[in-house]
Amino acid sequence: MSTRSRALAAASMIASICWSAGAVSSATEATGRELAAGAATAGAFAVQAGPVARPSAFLADPDRGRLLRVAQAARPLTDVSSVGNPALAPLKWAGLLLIDVDKQQDHARACTAQFVSRNVILTAAHCLQDDETGKSFDPNRTYFLAQYQNGTASRVYRPICASNYSGWTAVAHAHGGDERARAEATHWQWDYALMLLDGGSDTGHYGDVGLDSLDQFPRSADSLNNAPHAVVTGYPAAMLEGKVIQAADGIVAIPDARFGQHLFVAGHGREGLTVGSSGGAWVLDFGSGNGNRNLIISVNSFTMKDSPGLSFGPAILSRDFHTLLDYVAKGCPR
Repeated sequence: MSTRSRALAAASMIASICWSAGAVSSATEATGRELAAGAATAGAFAVQAGPVARPSAFLADPDRGRLLRVAQAARPLTDVSSVGNPALAPLKWAGLLLIDVDKQQDHARACTAQFVSRNVILTAAHCLQDDETGKSFDPNRTYFLAQYQNGTASRVYRPICASNYSGWTAVAHAHGGDERARAEATHWQWDYALMLLDGGSDTGHYGDVGLDSLDQFPRSADSLNNAPHAVVTGYPAAMLEGKVIQAADGIVAIPDARFGQHLFVAGHGREGLTVGSSGGAWVLDFGSGNGNRNLIISVNSFTMKDSPGLSFGPAILSRDFHTLLDYVAKGCPR
């Protein structure tokens, strides 16, 4: 299928779930403000890592080979799509995030992450914390493999701390059916997290994250022709076995009001861009040239079985992102 054909098909799918009329209920609006205000002041989880090997020591460790085999074992399927080049910006700032690594069983959960400052990476909150229980990841079993490709990585990092907004776990703290329903509808807008690593990036980092306004993104099916395009990135297991980062172009809109006010849908037509791509950046003005802005507006959050070729992600607002970045960069102080 050609790029144009994929775009047309994606527009049709998005149109089926975009707003047709009406506005978000006042209850949803109030909940969104409450979550944003509460989360911006406190409430984020912070996990401190114990003593870890420095990157240079870990790279010299013969056990690194087993870790890379774990990365391979985490991606079982095959498909061919938009292959990205991790040697060029902005994909050279991304990598594979392995969580709950079991080196004995060659098993791990895999997500995508990318540098957004010298030593902080951005990923999906659900990669690090369960929204139902609030249980967080084990930092001593977590690794970030920079520029991962075909079983190799330019450098391996360990976490120092990580944090996300408390709105992500609003479901776990909801009381009663109505409150839980509101939390379930709005908590996806907080599905992003930041992690402080034990070393700085050797290749640089994204310098522009978050939006000041969502005005440029269509909220109705009849305005999709003017929708902005973004490149959705990640290491999905179903595409080239997750061995090479993918970069799929798609149109971005704001979906049905049931998902809350600050959520995006990207129509890229790539049905395999699913498990493993969680946390991968959505990038406006994507490119390796000096004139490319490479603005991150979202990360992969979830897909829907009845809407293949669509990805959903939180609309990251600049003020929220920088508040969280400042907190994490300081070591997630208690």
